[in-house]
Amino acid sequence: MEIDDYDISYSSICDRINGNPQAAKKELLRLCNMTIKAEEKVKKLEEELSEAKTDVRFFKKGIYNTFHYFRNQIGKLPSSVILREGKTIYIIKYFDEDNITINIEKESF
Repeated sequence: MEIDDYDISYSSICDRINGNPQAAKKELLRLCNMTIKAEEKVKKLEEELSEAKTDVRFFKKGIYNTFHYFRNQIGKLPSSVILREGKTIYIIKYFDEDNITINIEKESF
């Protein structure tokens, strides 16, 4: 059986109450202070976790909105579109509305 910090502190406090009540009081105050600090740290971590969850939710919503925006824009295009960027041509082929598949073919010249 393992002896954890609680057992050691509890037996230490009991010994001090019998031998030195002032030392027991200090030990109890120290443990209470540690508990309060731990609770504050837990609260801070819970707030950070909540904020991170909100950020992830907004990020996912942004990706979802971006996908649907581009899907709707691509759906308005004719079946084959050619875009030119510098010396590279991108040929985008749109196959169907429900399952958008885009083939991008790079042709340099």
